[in-house]
Amino acid sequence: VLAPNVSGLVMGVGYTYWYQKHHPTVLTKEYAISGGIIATAAAAALTFPAAVAAPYVGYIGCGLAVVLMASPLAALGTVIKTKSTASMPFITSVATFANASTWTGFGYLVVHDPIIWVPNALGLAAATFQFGLFAKFGIHSPDDKAKTNKDASA
Repeated sequence: VLAPNVSGLVMGVGYTYWYQKHHPTVLTKEYAISGGIIATAAAAALTFPAAVAAPYVGYIGCGLAVVLMASPLAALGTVIKTKSTASMPFITSVATFANASTWTGFGYLVVHDPIIWVPNALGLAAATFQFGLFAKFGIHSPDDKAKTNKDASA
């Protein structure tokens, strides 16, 4: 479990850097919230004995994993209003489905650990719902939205 999470952390930091580099404003509030969560987990890990801290740090990780996997659904209102999935990243939904399927199966069938399979089963449900939106409204890219806006103004 450690190796995929360390690689995910490294990639996440890289993706965040790249995103912020191309985003017009600094996301101070979001970084403050993220820093607070990281500080809470670090404080628990450093303050309490490992056996006491581990479950709480794990619960924080599980909660964040569910939020991450369901994050494309933040665009749900826009998708329903515009009847377009241009605001949802299809590749992210595919990756979430594949990742959550794998970890759900591993957690349930191999290690029998609900701390692994429950959050991933929730992520799998979120990804399945995302696929339902793509099935209903089609797979659109943000470029499709820009083309529609350009055609409407011409």
